[in-house]
Amino acid sequence: MIEGSPQRRRRRSLTREAIVDASIQRLRRFGREKFSIRAVAKDLGVTPMAIYRHVPSKEALVETLRESLLSLVPLVIETDREDDRVEQPLSERDIVEAALRLVREQGLEKLNMRTLAHQLGVTPMALYRHVPGKASLLARMTDMLIDRLPRPPPSPATWEDDFRTHALLVWREFSKYPGLVGSFTSGPSPKVLDHMGYEHSILLASGTSERVAALAATVYHTFLLGLFRTQAYLDFLSRRHGPETGVSVEAIRRYGDRVALTELLDFALEAIALGVRARETAVAKASAEKPKREARRAPKR
Repeated sequence: MIEGSPQRRRRRSLTREAIVDASIQRLRRFGREKFSIRAVAKDLGVTPMAIYRHVPSKEALVETLRESLLSLVPLVIETDREDDRVEQPLSERDIVEAALRLVREQGLEKLNMRTLAHQLGVTPMALYRHVPGKASLLARMTDMLIDRLPRPPPSPATWEDDFRTHALLVWREFSKYPGLVGSFTSGPSPKVLDHMGYEHSILLASGTSERVAALAATVYHTFLLGLFRTQAYLDFLSRRHGPETGVSVEAIRRYGDRVALTELLDFALEAIALGVRARETAVAKASAEKPKREARRAPKR
């Protein structure tokens, strides 16, 4: 396995919580007969040895599952005592909206199935009936935010304004939830791919070629991903400043004063639009000069 391979990255990011989530999901779907360290590792896309770094044996994993579920019993009892009303049916939308609220208020690092279940007043197993695991939850959160974005038909006359307006709306919506963009390890959902296709169509409305539109869209997505990760890092530091990170609140404030992320986004969008126009100008100029070059190369009679 080479350094930086997907499997190695998954192994490094593997947590005890992820193992517990995957184990509960496997038990729910297949029962005890098909439950093993090797099967859970396959579900997570890692080697069994990666799991053994967190739990020494199958028996230890089963005990961890038992403790994880039993630890929630007092919380459920407390909730029942505080509210004797008939529990309303839980929906996937309820879960996703609650997860978004949790991330917005406490940060992505606080999001896990146990905490989310506590906030909703249910057991983790109630969540797993709607969402297979945390990775699936993150994808659904992203899909819900995409659904909130308007999608007016691209116009050749206003493509630059459309592109800038759309990008700023994406930033405004997703920046409320630092760390969400780029947090899941699975590939983009169909909704995300469709959204990226819409952004590509805005660039195509400029009259540029498929190639130039694809290059511009790739630059845009790469920059936006980096910007969201920068924001997530600053948000993490602001929540965890002090001896733990070696960064003070004052240092974070000075960085924020020096670099405004929205200003960076404005600059990048302008640069991308200029790049599209410059490439098309160069193509048009080359096309206009082509007959002249061919005429000069033609043999004289």
